[in-house]
This record gives sequence, structure tokens and C-alpha cells, in this order.
Amino acid sequence: MTRLFLVFAFMLGAVAACATGPQYRTNTSYIAPSTTQGATCVASCQTSEQVCRGREDDRSRADYPACMQRAKETYNQCINGYYPAGCDLARQNAEYICNDDLSPSYKSCTRSYDACYESCGGRVIKEEVCVKNCGG
Repeated sequence: MTRLFLVFAFMLGAVAACATGPQYRTNTSYIAPSTTQGATCVASCQTSEQVCRGREDDRSRADYPACMQRAKETYNQCINGYYPAGCDLARQNAEYICNDDLSPSYKSCTRSYDACYESCGGRVIKEEVCVKNCGG
């Protein structure tokens, strides 16, 4: 069952990689608060964001070995199963998932920082910009 799931996940990933829709990036601009007190407040926001990013880095480092071990176990189960020919591909896919899914995500840190920045009197301006397959 695990083998079948890995093969399906790989095929789904391959189809997603072929999608040609537009890709966007969010550009963020920060307008600093106009007061000294606001600037001091923003410095506190920056410290909190750094702590948050450190926690995400630690989480990622801690989860990675276990994920790779699961990939190895799945590979070994596959080799001992009925279709060992696709096992190398399934293992590569599982390792890719470990590398991709366990890379640190700083989204919650950035959201908290932006909210903190605005509570200090600053402004956060976000703009979506098409960067690929924009369609003319």
C-alpha cells in the first residue's frame, strides 16, 4: 500500500511540475514608523522574528532524519514486495518529499512580524507580481 501511495505521489508531482499556469511572487514593502518609539518597537519585532525562524530551523533539522529513515524503510519494504523495479524511483520521491516538506517554512514568522510591524505604527504593503507564464 505504501509503495502504491509513493508511486501515485510521484506521478501527481510530475503532473504538477508540467502545469504551465502563471506563477506569482509577493513583493513586500515596509514603511517605517515615524516615531522613535515606533522604531524601538520594530526592533523588538525583528528579534521575535529571528527567534521564530530559529525555532523553524530547529524543527526542520529535528524532523529530517526521521523522514529519511521512513523513506529508507519504505524502500526496503518495496524491494521485498512485488514490484521492485519502481523502488528506486519511489525512494527518490520520498527523499525529495523529505527535502522539500521539511525545509523551514517561515510563513508564520513573517505574518507575525508584519502584524507586529503594523502595530508599531509602520505600514506593510504587499503586491502580487507575475514572474513566469504571465500570458502577455
